[in-house]
Amino acid sequence: MTGLEPGTYTLQAKIFGDKGDPSPGSVMYVVSEGQTYSVPVTYSGSAWLKPRTLTLKHVHIGEDGSASLGFKVITDSDNHYGYLQEVTFVRNSTTTPEVPSEPSEPSEPSEPNEPSEPVTPPVTEPVTPPVTEPGTSPEENPVPSPAASPVPSPTTAPGTDSGSGWTAPQATAQASATLPATPQPEILTVTEPKVNAQNKIVIPLAEGQSEVRIPADAAALKGIAGLKVDGKTVTVEIPGQVVQQLQGLVGQQQKGSMISVVLEPWSSEQKTGWTLQANTKSEAELRTAGEMFNLSLSVLNQQGVKTPLTSFAEPVTLRLKVQENGNPMLAGVYAAADDGTLEYAGGTWEQSVLTAQVRQSGNYAVLEYDKSFTDVSPADWAYSVIKEMAAKHIIEGDREGRFAPKREVTRAEFVTMLVRALGLKAEGLSSFADVDSSKWYSDDMAAAFAAGIVKGDSTGKFAPESRITRQEMATLLVRAHELRSGSPAPADSLPAFADAGKIDSWAKEAVSAAGSLGIITGTPGGFLKPQANATRAECAKVLSLLLNL
Repeated sequence: MTGLEPGTYTLQAKIFGDKGDPSPGSVMYVVSEGQTYSVPVTYSGSAWLKPRTLTLKHVHIGEDGSASLGFKVITDSDNHYGYLQEVTFVRNSTTTPEVPSEPSEPSEPSEPNEPSEPVTPPVTEPVTPPVTEPGTSPEENPVPSPAASPVPSPTTAPGTDSGSGWTAPQATAQASATLPATPQPEILTVTEPKVNAQNKIVIPLAEGQSEVRIPADAAALKGIAGLKVDGKTVTVEIPGQVVQQLQGLVGQQQKGSMISVVLEPWSSEQKTGWTLQANTKSEAELRTAGEMFNLSLSVLNQQGVKTPLTSFAEPVTLRLKVQENGNPMLAGVYAAADDGTLEYAGGTWEQSVLTAQVRQSGNYAVLEYDKSFTDVSPADWAYSVIKEMAAKHIIEGDREGRFAPKREVTRAEFVTMLVRALGLKAEGLSSFADVDSSKWYSDDMAAAFAAGIVKGDSTGKFAPESRITRQEMATLLVRAHELRSGSPAPADSLPAFADAGKIDSWAKEAVSAAGSLGIITGTPGGFLKPQANATRAECAKVLSLLLNL
């Protein structure tokens, strides 16, 4: 700040943070004529989350009329922020203040001794006002000794409401200067969003921007189909119902509140550290294949207090760009916990972009999941599709790291694979008389039944633990394709399998459709083997063909 009249000033502001506690060394300060005046930040816990007034008195401004005002937050937490609001810098006196000696009581300074030889204050570089980045170390001694300067000591008494260690002289005149807001180039504020022809608001992010803020009471938000924030490597599409959820967090006091959408990318150091930690816990080799970032939806009230929306009423769609050397067979979107654990969130590949739907805020990453099995080698015919289905978390191995590619599959096991492949969720209970709700596959059976993929026999049974035949597998695959595509499968003629006469009449239509789609191809000798039981390797193959149609 420049152009200030000489005199004694008081700095006052409301301070608060968004999480964690400030560490010792966190201060609000002023630098003037090489002198640093500061007051410590002593709030913690819930008090740190609410705006509290902090006051720094007896700041001397000399003839040059300039000062640097700032706020330093030191913390051990990542992504920790401190905020200033309603900042004022008020001139208290037109005369140069008397220099007090070290006070015995905070409110009653004693008269100072006249120094024999005035000491010229040292000239230092001014400290800039913005909030210090997390992790910076505090200054060793930001408060100068009163004996070294003819101006009042800025030493303060921690823990007081005013933050001042002694009483200011009675003000005789006042002039104030308001500290301008600290620039935040990473935040894009859109005060008047526009709705497009699809009844959506689309906001592009520029390079370096990671947050969008929109007034919670913006007229354009009413009844919108969705809000899309489009970044360089990450795009998020928020359904209208989730926008309404955010508005609901504000309640009736929407005026002055802001909806915040944060897509904050991880640094290269964060990516490396997390991946190393995750690889120690994962059964597969993990490699970064695209962006790693934090998704956060929240609202900020007029005081800047943030209320996060942790879970969503409808899925939020993420579109993540995969790096150039990314492997589409192994790449997926994962929810990445801070401790290195991960949860598969899906991912549909199209033109080097993975699309997934998520239901909560948090960290997300594009990773390659490279799982190896002790009994599957690169020479095996199903090697690549087994890796692909393992990367999509559709198939798994046993505790010893084996896959058992030649083992025959039960009907319940194949239904579970289909449910995972389609991303279905359990809705109610299946109506099969022979599916006990206590069985491990009961939820998957219920999901498949609700989706119309499984129907059972005329007696109301499904025989979940019987081996599935290849013609039964073809029937379920066709139903899954119709559900996934939203259209009927082609009704072409039956492929010319050498053993087509062994196909049961009820399965011929489905086998014909599966053959036309290329899901069922038969053996190299031209046989279908419709009555043979399907193996785990064969299941991996047909599921790969289904998902890549």
